[in-house]
Amino acid sequence: MKNGRIESFAKRLRDGLEIRGMKPIDLSKKTGISESSISQWLKGTHEAKQTGVYKAAIALEVHVAWLMGYDVTMDGVAVGARSDDLTLPEYTHIKKYRVCDDDGKTHVDYILDREYSRALKK
Repeated sequence: MKNGRIESFAKRLRDGLEIRGMKPIDLSKKTGISESSISQWLKGTHEAKQTGVYKAAIALEVHVAWLMGYDVTMDGVAVGARSDDLTLPEYTHIKKYRVCDDDGKTHVDYILDREYSRALKK
């Protein structure tokens, strides 16, 4: 653990890009940050300045502290503050679910109920 961080900025940046289905060029276009700088951040050869971290967090729709590698969820809630710590994929599913309309939520609920029942039978 370095400076209270559990993961590096480079790893979290890669995770954020993957979770959001973005490529470095997409992040560059959304932030105005050069592709070269983003490439160096991803390699871990250079640390982003505060402004760059903030712009990247806004573009990726994640909390700045999460992006910096601190032990918080993507929305900035301290890990352990919830009774059911979620993995990043679980958290991402919930964020997507919240955007669905009622019909979409009904479909997701149906599939989840079926898979849950199937898992219990194993």
